[in-house]
Amino acid sequence: HAALRARPSIDRVTGTPAALEPTDGALELLTTDGGRWRARAIAACDGGDSPLRVLAGIDCEILAYPQSAVVANVETALPHRATARQCFLPAGPLAFLPLPPAQTCAIVWSTTPAEAAEAVKADDASFCASLGRAFGHRLGAVLKTSPRLALPLVRRHARRYSEGRVVLVGDAAHGVHPLAGQGLNLGLLDAAVLAELAAAAGHAGLTAPQALFRRYERQRRGEVLAMLSATDR
Repeated sequence: HAALRARPSIDRVTGTPAALEPTDGALELLTTDGGRWRARAIAACDGGDSPLRVLAGIDCEILAYPQSAVVANVETALPHRATARQCFLPAGPLAFLPLPPAQTCAIVWSTTPAEAAEAVKADDASFCASLGRAFGHRLGAVLKTSPRLALPLVRRHARRYSEGRVVLVGDAAHGVHPLAGQGLNLGLLDAAVLAELAAAAGHAGLTAPQALFRRYERQRRGEVLAMLSATDR
């Protein structure tokens, strides 16, 4: 967000995508708050349940895992030293991911749907105690927790990465098991490759971006398929 604010050429707008309308040499994106935005190309970076992917008519292959991920922010007795940690438990991996406060981590705890539901309903003290035990107290006691969410885990892969003037980036294109943060890595590489190709193509490349988008998909699909396979269970 700070980087976006530092670039005056970037406009920040709100509103959920509601429709895409083709125009002469561009697309118009209509949002639920009445906004209309015209662009020669649209990068859909709007997550696994991407509204833009649906509006573009791109289907996904989806495989539901018999797991849910409990996510929360927690405070630990010991500092994380800017280190991500993960342990592997019988029901799935548990990750502690460092946040800017020295003793605050985001956690992703993959477990059975029943255990995830119990973790969400438990009082904070009980949850902190069970989380600390599961993690082997690697960062000492878990002192505090935010409210928890339980998210069903799915493997997701778009059948194609673009349609017309819309290209999918990150979780809009693919979703892997939350193992070692590899989904984030894939998304960052998507963005880097698309930015490099767009810069090389220049203004003319965005006039008819389909060739640019095909090059992007050729560079990314193989690595994404390999990661989907490596993180599958």
